[in-house]
Amino acid sequence: MSAKDRHRVKLIEYLANPKNDFMSREDLAVNILKVKPRTLYAHFTGVDLDEIEAEAHELRRKRFASEIAMVDKALLKNAQENGNAAECKLVYQRLEGWSEKQIKEHTGKDGGPIEHATKLEVAKELLDEVAGSTRQLPESPGKSEG
Repeated sequence: MSAKDRHRVKLIEYLANPKNDFMSREDLAVNILKVKPRTLYAHFTGVDLDEIEAEAHELRRKRFASEIAMVDKALLKNAQENGNAAECKLVYQRLEGWSEKQIKEHTGKDGGPIEHATKLEVAKELLDEVAGSTRQLPESPGKSEG
């Protein structure tokens, strides 16, 4: 088995263990693989390391399955006993995949298009209103005739 393959297996074993803390990639190189960080990056690209971390994360999640089941059981029991609305809602979200639906309407009145008045249209209406006005504007102060 190549050094790269050994390092990959060692990283996945470490990261997949729920008892282990997460470390930076540099710390993984030094403390877990016992190599310099540049060696880690010589073996693996950033994409390679992302894939290793994703695989380990999935394994870690599977190892937590029994603990998560116990939490779900306790949540269900509390919701049944207390009838707390927030707990009941969480039970449905967690165990039934339920989520609140938010209705966002994308139509205007009677299902027609939404009407938007642009600033240009508003400005034109104001100008038309001013132009149609017969009222005289007062002279500016300090302006004299003659």
